Order: sequence, then structure tokens, then C-alpha cells
Amino acid sequence: MDTLLAWMKWGGLIAAVFALIAAAVMLMINQRPGATQEGVGAIGKTLIAVIIIGAASSIVGFIA
Repeated sequence: MDTLLAWMKWGGLIAAVFALIAAAVMLMINQRPGATQEGVGAIGKTLIAVIIIGAASSIVGFIA
């Protein structure tokens, strides 16, 4: 069970890194008014997801 959680955690963190890169590219490409808020929102959501992914194995370990 621990190995599965570790693999899922690393997979989620890798996906989050790609999401941060995509959000940064979106900020660089879109130079229209209002696009900055969308990009910053995407980065914020991704950072919240990283925190949840990082804490997930600890939460599951506490519950189990």
C-alpha cells in the first residue's frame, strides 16, 4: 500500500510541475487584458493541489 501511495504521489507531483509550466507559458503567450488573472489563478490552484498531494500520504497514514 505504501509503495502505491508513493508512486501516486510522485505521479501527481510530476503532473503538477507540468501544470505550472503550462500556466507560465499561458501567462507569457496571452497578453490581452484579463489573461493575467486567469494565469495567476491557474498557478494558485496548482500550488494548492501540490500541498494536498504532499499531505495526502500523511493523511492516509494517519487514518489507516
